[in-house]
Amino acid sequence: MVLDILAKKGAICSDRPAAFPNVPGTKDWKYLPLQGFHDTWRRQRKFTHFIFGTAHENNYYGHHTIEVPRTLVGLLQNPHAWSPQLDQHQARFLSRCAFGTPRHASALCTNAWRLLINISPAGRLSNVLPGSMKVPKCLAWWRVDEQDRQDKETALYKNCQDEVREQWEKGNAPPSFTRTYLEHGCHYGFPTDIEAAFNVGMVSMAGIHTTSSPLHTFFLAMTLYPEWMVRLRSEERRVGKSVDLGG
Repeated sequence: MVLDILAKKGAICSDRPAAFPNVPGTKDWKYLPLQGFHDTWRRQRKFTHFIFGTAHENNYYGHHTIEVPRTLVGLLQNPHAWSPQLDQHQARFLSRCAFGTPRHASALCTNAWRLLINISPAGRLSNVLPGSMKVPKCLAWWRVDEQDRQDKETALYKNCQDEVREQWEKGNAPPSFTRTYLEHGCHYGFPTDIEAAFNVGMVSMAGIHTTSSPLHTFFLAMTLYPEWMVRLRSEERRVGKSVDLGG
């Protein structure tokens, strides 16, 4: 029933509500995960499917072969900093995927956390106020903070796109989501380059904590129940897919 309602009949039975009414920018083209089912959402969804499909066909351009060993060495050298290293691992991987370089990982990670705080029902008090209610003056600082976040986010995505464009025009841009847009984006009807920049930046940023969070859970589970690591390795060997996890 769920599949029938939300997938097969999703066009008439499923939509995203007008959530987070007091958060600026969530009702326009900037935030794909928060958009309703309309033409802008369809355009960005199709392009997202294309860039991830292209990356998957090319084994994500080998970025994981660089970042996984780097993270494992970091964990061995500084195990007490395991939590931020997991966040940085995913941020660096997605920065490479989006822009062909890990240099923007910290900025993506910072923006992702600020956005989560500013839209989560467990975050700012103003997030749970009714849309018809104005944000009280005592919470005006929150709007200033959110506007600062959006200004920095816009500058980040625009500068990253401009950087890749300059490399692409010189013929030395590494494979990335942004380069895919420059080569094939004309087929998806983006009215402006900045919308495409947000499309790339948003899907990349959204993948940071959604992946590092399960990694955190795995580390916690292996710490509390280390005997399961033995079982996992035994199962891997049994099915012929053994992975050398070290130790």
